[in-house]
Amino acid sequence: MDGVKNGKKRIRNDILLAVSVLVLAVALIIAYRAFSKSGTYAAVIIDGKVTATYPLSENAEHVIETKHGRNVLCIKDGKASVTDADCPDLVCARHHEVSHSGESIVCLPHRLVIEIRE
Repeated sequence: MDGVKNGKKRIRNDILLAVSVLVLAVALIIAYRAFSKSGTYAAVIIDGKVTATYPLSENAEHVIETKHGRNVLCIKDGKASVTDADCPDLVCARHHEVSHSGESIVCLPHRLVIEIRE
């Protein structure tokens, strides 16, 4: 019988641990959103060098050409996203919109980073 009690206790403790981790994760996400500052511009970084900056206050679409490929940066309603790319994995195009300082979209095949800054 002790084995059954220990098994139930272990399951209960595992559930408590999982719920605690989930609550902590949600709290950290809420705190990040509440305290992070909205960015004012998107910096385009190619091979580690800032090649262009675009204000988030102006809706626009910019084609970014690198020696490795092409990406389309769309700025709309204060948010930046990559809407099209010719890289094989398209991770950058599937990335969510970014608007807070410090957020970024990365396209590794094109050695491109789009970073939101203040």
